[in-house]
Amino acid sequence: MDKLKELFKAVQTRQIGVLVTVMMVFLALVMFSWFIGFWANGLCGAKFDLGSCWQGISAVVAGMTGVAALAGTKYARYYLDSKYNSSDGERPE
Repeated sequence: MDKLKELFKAVQTRQIGVLVTVMMVFLALVMFSWFIGFWANGLCGAKFDLGSCWQGISAVVAGMTGVAALAGTKYARYYLDSKYNSSDGERPE
């Protein structure tokens, strides 16, 4: 039980990184499925709509860019708060 509490505490302190990692993995899986559909269309004669494929891949790339930008602004806020508003070793409020 203590190990579980330690795990949750570690996730809570690194929640930005965990969120970005989970979102990037999800978006990468979605993009991978579109790539499979694209190649199945050409190699196996599947009737996969290529317009959907390219729209989906561009949407996933835009989503990854948005997630990275949001994480960067959140990280920048914590970095600046901890650099200018708190002592060394203290967590910013």
